Amino acid sequence: MRVSRTSDYGAGLAKIIGNLTARYSLGFALNEQEKDDGRMHELTVRVKALDGKGKQRKLEVSSRHGYYVPKNDTDQAANKK
Repeated sequence: MRVSRTSDYGAGLAKIIGNLTARYSLGFALNEQEKDDGRMHELTVRVKALDGKGKQRKLEVSSRHGYYVPKNDTDQAANKK
C-alpha cells in the first residue's frame, strides 16, 4: 500500500487492516499408523479465489515447507504443544 499524502494515511491503514481479516488456518492430522521414515514430507497449499466481479484474486499464502513424522511418543507430545 502506497500513501503519498498524510491525509490518505487513514484510508490506507483501513485497507490494510481490512485485508488482514480474510485469514484462514488449515490443519491436518497424521494417521496413527504412519511410521517415521526419516524423510521430510512436503506440504503444498494451492488456493484460488474470485472477487465479487468474478476476477481471479492474488492471494498470499504462507505455510510450512513440510513435516517430519515424530519418532516416538515423547516427540509426538512435544509437537502437540
